[in-house]
Amino acid sequence: MNEEQKKRRSAGNYVELGEGKYRLRYKGKSKNIEATSPRDLNKQLSAFVAEVDKGQFIQSTYTFKEFAEKWLKEFSEINHAPKNTFNHRKLLENRIYKAIGHLKLEKVTPLILTHFYNSLRQEGARNDSREGKLSERTIQLHHKTISCIFKTATMWEVFNKSNPCRGVVFPEQRKQPAKFYDDTQIRTMFKALESEDIEYRVAITLAIKSGVRIGELSGFQWKDFNFDKNTITVNKASQYIPGQGTFEKDPKTQNSYRTIAMPEDTMKLLEEYKKHQQSSGFLCADNNPVFVGYDGKPKFTYWLSAWFPAFLKRHGLPHLNFHGTRHSSASYLLNSGMNINAVADRLGDTPATILNTYAHALRNSDREAAAMFNNLQAK
Repeated sequence: MNEEQKKRRSAGNYVELGEGKYRLRYKGKSKNIEATSPRDLNKQLSAFVAEVDKGQFIQSTYTFKEFAEKWLKEFSEINHAPKNTFNHRKLLENRIYKAIGHLKLEKVTPLILTHFYNSLRQEGARNDSREGKLSERTIQLHHKTISCIFKTATMWEVFNKSNPCRGVVFPEQRKQPAKFYDDTQIRTMFKALESEDIEYRVAITLAIKSGVRIGELSGFQWKDFNFDKNTITVNKASQYIPGQGTFEKDPKTQNSYRTIAMPEDTMKLLEEYKKHQQSSGFLCADNNPVFVGYDGKPKFTYWLSAWFPAFLKRHGLPHLNFHGTRHSSASYLLNSGMNINAVADRLGDTPATILNTYAHALRNSDREAAAMFNNLQAK
């Protein structure tokens, strides 16, 4: 032990709590530790004194739940979309608080988190009426919420240990390819739509030919359609949260603000739908929503989520959730030769996301490229 370490050790003191547990004290600060030997105790005491002298020691009085509630109100509600904050709170209140809410922040360790995540992999962990285990994706959503809370605690200087989430290892998950319809299935679906009510024909046609998300589709107002230029503009989205109802929000990302060129037949179908709405007594002024209920108010954001798979089943088409219309739109464009940047702009995504999500379509294009070179050699 050098002179500096001896000086630091003599400056601090400790109280034995029993069974290898101690409380270190120095300049009004304290820290509970576990030491395996006198040498280990002296080493930790010296390090503690050094942290205090350098202003690096932060003594948190928060339990995980106390800080998480502060984080929800002063960070998540300000920086995250309302639906994201709602989902964070749901995960916290349903499972996370029961496991670690009572612990002080510094007492949450990688091992404790690993035990918690393993418990979520057991039968009965769903804590709802559905059978089966939680998916790995859902478990990782718990992990991301906890990790974000610890990152904020560090940023706000109420926690100075390493983020315990960094010490947790998840089993490698194979990414599931996006489900989509090919050209033939899309044509068959459009044929089946001819026997459906016009609002469903309009909604699905818009979804396929523009690639918009369901919230963007539900948030359309009549002013977003330019019938002279045959374009639609995405500048908002509809969102629903239990207890808050349906409301308007900004699009998902900055890239999501966009104007999309549409084929003439789709714009004519929209004009036909507008006339139908007006003849039914609905106002179709600029600020009026395009898709409305019987009372003229915007439809529930996810009004197509249950109808669409049921429609496909009625017509003998393969199962596809509504988001599959977006995947089908992107896959069709990529297979038709549109470059990645253009597809990303149209969908309001980044080229990186397109590359990661639609690798299947790019592989198809790659096979076409090989055939093109084969033709070149034949000539």
